[in-house]
Amino acid sequence: IKDLRISAGGIGAIPLLLTRPVDFLLGKELNNHNVKKAMELPREKVVPRSNIHGSDIYKKTLLKNLILAHFIKLFPESIQFEEVI
Repeated sequence: IKDLRISAGGIGAIPLLLTRPVDFLLGKELNNHNVKKAMELPREKVVPRSNIHGSDIYKKTLLKNLILAHFIKLFPESIQFEEVI
């Protein structure tokens, strides 16, 4: 991975640029193991607010799954859903 940006909106007061998974993935091979690790990194820093749109746990889980979904959609030949989950 040579260049990458991951951002998230709707989980906090302002949209966030998620630097931890980006820093982890830059320079690494795009594979199931690395994507699985990167999916967990935002959960450690992102502190969503529970509100009428969902609980903080729901929003953290949604963020994790959206990161995975984008990698599967963009790189179906490199990422296998069954091996990441």
